[in-house]
Amino acid sequence: MDFREMVILIKKRQQLLIFIILVALLTNSILNLFFLERVYASTITFMVNRDSAQGDRNLEYEDILLGEKLVDAYSIIAKSDGVLEGIVDKLGSSEGSLQNRTWHDDNPQF
Repeated sequence: MDFREMVILIKKRQQLLIFIILVALLTNSILNLFFLERVYASTITFMVNRDSAQGDRNLEYEDILLGEKLVDAYSIIAKSDGVLEGIVDKLGSSEGSLQNRTWHDDNPQF
């Protein structure tokens, strides 16, 4: 079957294809509006990293700039769940480990 025959077949069955799409769309809309409960989720990924030699010093502007620069480097790792789980499993909750937390609620208000 070449391309021209496929286009002709699609044109012949166009009404049936549109009907199937509309039925699927309507069914999905009804399920989402009336039967499924809405759940809102928020996920945060952070890195536990505190240098004990620095003591309780305040956060400085340079620390913030460094953090902003490190975001690009760590974002690739943080976006990958498989890599993230491997790192957390290997390092546990010790310093330097990436942590991933997700909260679920049915109320959209913060």
